Order: sequence, then C-alpha cells, then structure tokens
Amino acid sequence: MTCEYTLDTSPDIGLAAELPLYQGIAIADVVLVASAEAAAEALRVLLAQEVMGFDTESKPTFNKGEASTGPHLIQLATESRVYLFQVDRLVDPAGMKAILEAKRILKVGFGLDSDLAQLRSRLGIEAQGVLDLSRVLRGEQRHHTLGAKTAVAKYFGQRLQKSKRTTTSNWGNPRLTERQMLYAANDAQVALRVYHAARLSDPSLGEALRGDGARPREMSDAESRQLIARHTPMVRQIAQGLAKGLPSSVATEDLIQDGLLGLMDAVIRSSREVTERQFEKYIAQRVRGAMLDGLRATDGGTRRVRREMRRVEVAIHQLGHRLGRAPREGEVADALGMPIAEYQRLLQESHGYSLISLDDLGGDADSDYLEQCASSQQDPLVVLQRAAFRAALGGALGALPDQEQAVVARYYGEGRTMREIGELLDISEGRVSQIHSQAIARLRVAVIGGEPERSVLAPRRKARSA
Repeated sequence: MTCEYTLDTSPDIGLAAELPLYQGIAIADVVLVASAEAAAEALRVLLAQEVMGFDTESKPTFNKGEASTGPHLIQLATESRVYLFQVDRLVDPAGMKAILEAKRILKVGFGLDSDLAQLRSRLGIEAQGVLDLSRVLRGEQRHHTLGAKTAVAKYFGQRLQKSKRTTTSNWGNPRLTERQMLYAANDAQVALRVYHAARLSDPSLGEALRGDGARPREMSDAESRQLIARHTPMVRQIAQGLAKGLPSSVATEDLIQDGLLGLMDAVIRSSREVTERQFEKYIAQRVRGAMLDGLRATDGGTRRVRREMRRVEVAIHQLGHRLGRAPREGEVADALGMPIAEYQRLLQESHGYSLISLDDLGGDADSDYLEQCASSQQDPLVVLQRAAFRAALGGALGALPDQEQAVVARYYGEGRTMREIGELLDISEGRVSQIHSQAIARLRVAVIGGEPERSVLAPRRKARSA
C-alpha cells in the first residue's frame, strides 16, 4: 500500500496542475529507530549502502531572532526503506556519526546547507560525501536552485505537493504522527529516487552526480568486512590493556563494544591507498580513542550521584571526628538535612558508586588519567601510590560496621550478587545496595582523609599561579 506525498503548492514552482500526484513510501517501510536492536540493524543496513537519501527536520521557530534548536529528526533512505532517528532520543550517536561522516557513502538531498550546519552545531557531526541535488541539477541557472518539486516533475512527470501544516509541525514531539513520519520519510527517499533517475536520463551529469571527484578509491564492502574481522582481536587486546588501569566497575566488554565502533569508523574512513602499516597505526589510535570517549561519556552520566555522595562523605568524616565512632545512618541523614527515607533513596540510586571514580584517578591537573591508562608506560610513582592505597584500604575495611563489612566481603571477596547477599543476610536486595553505597562512602573517607575533591592516587594539586 502506498500513500500520496502531499505538500503545499507554490505558484512560482510552475508545476502543471494536471500531472498525477507523486506516489510516496508506505508507512510499513518507514522505521522509527527507538531501541538498541533497531539501531544496530539500521547501522548494519546503512553502512552497506553506496548511496542513500538524506534529510533532517527541525522544530520551526516563529519569533524574530529565535534560534533553531534542530535538527530534531534525521532521515536516511535506502531504495526500499527509510530510517527515522529522533535526535533527542538517539540510541547510538557514535553510529550516526560514523554513517554521516563516511566518505564512501554518498548522501543525497535537496537544500542541505542548513541541515549540515545544524548537525555540526548540535551534534558535532561533519557530514562527508554529501551531494546537494539542488545545485547539481540546476543546469545553466547558476543563480537559482532546483527544488524537489521541479525535479519530480522533470524526471517522473508527477506532481509533488507539501502540506504546510506538516512542514511547520512540532518535529521535537516525542510521539510523531503517521503524517509526520510519511512526510519526513518521503523527503529523504524522493531525493534518492531523483538521483538515480537523473543518472539514467542524463549521462552528462554522471561525473557531477558521483559527488566529490577527489575522493580516494574506496574499499568494497567485502574488503571492509575482511579488515574488520582481521583487526577485531586488536580491539580486545587494547581493551584488556586499558582495563588494567581502570576501576573494576568498568566492564572490559563495554570497552570492546566502543572499540569495535571505532574500528568500523576507521575502516569507513580509509581507502585502498592507505598502506597496511599506516592503517595499523591509525586503527589503534581510533579504537583507543573510541574507548576513551565511551568512558568519558559513561562517567559523565554519574557525576550528579558522585556529587551527592561526596556530600555524604563529608558528613561521615565530620560526624566521625565529633562522635569518636562511625556515625549511624540516621545521624548522617540529619547532618545532610534530609529525611532518612530520602537519604536511603540516595544510597539506592548510587548503587553503582565505586571506591575510585574516573575523576579520582586524575593525577596532574594538566593530564588525563584515561590517556595515561592508554599508554604502555608505567609511572613508578603511580605504582607506589597504588600500593599505598591498597594498604590504607585494608585498614579501612576492618573498621567498617559489621553489616557493611559483611556486604563488602561477600560482594567483592566472594563475588556474590546483591540478591544473593540479601538472601544470606535476610534483607532486601535494595537494602543491600544502600548498605554497599554507605560502606563505599566510609571507605573513601578513610582512604582520602576527608578531602572528597582530592584524588586517591595523585598528590595534592598545586594552585595555579595567577
């Protein structure tokens, strides 16, 4: 079943009213990418394309001087399907960046200047391999651009209409209507169809329609797959090396997943002209960089929790000095000025709170601990600092209250899950999580010495001179 792609007519377009309406895509062939599984499938399909239709939609602005916050929707079209990506709910930003920055994949559309500028501004994406049909198909009329309506009339003998109501609708809405989805999908796919029709009907446009003629000879899909398969073991090796210098809460498999995205991106950006030695060096840099970017992104998501838990650390430290003993849960909550239920909720929320966060491993103010981990060089000072840390931690564990000590011992020493610990101690899994978070806060206070902003493994930072 197909739908009629209806857009608003303008008298200056000059399309004959008697032309039949352009038949658009069926809703069954439009995919709104909203899950990790759908994103992975879309990425697989799109990375295999040589050319695709491309467009974006943005929530309109109505006030003078009001800046657009778009794009809100990205549309990528193949011959048979169109994938819609809501930017506010983008499941795989790295995958989207890899597709749009891939030189070997030609992205075709109409009037793309603002689309490209917004992608650059909002998402930091420098789209490559982009062909604006408005310019290429305008012929000798250098001071004019050719729009989709004129192109559809010229190449298909059909009439393209747009609904102004849909054009100016809210593209930032979490729930897009079927009308919006069809409108957006057709915007991208009509460009792809015009591109193919233009190549067939006008051979003289062949060179222009291939995009940037200076692009290097690209690898075939088979060559790309072989490169990815051959270098996948390198990704695992880099991940395992990087993991040695990171907190145990960082999963090696997560590093590998980020590294594989970096590998795919490196292959996409490469050409046959790159030598094997150059590629090995380049790919190692891209893979390591992707892992570090993934770590920074993940760590950033926990900053609010860490900020709140460091308030807990300060309260525990101050109360411990004043009371001469480990403060109770209710006493910490009172010191923070929050009800016990709210304090316990904070502890529950911080179930992933680790003894050492990535920020704690910071070292010199002008360096990046993650970059240090990526390096094969081992700083002797860091080795000594870690040894001192382990010694201090051993003493702090013995000073924990009995229940907290039991949870920590079973969780880290025996490798039990929080559910298993709850069954052993006859308490809920949520309560185990709360006890764990409070124990970690006490351990951090004992090791850091009541200075929650100080790095565990680094000397006190010197103040910068004015």
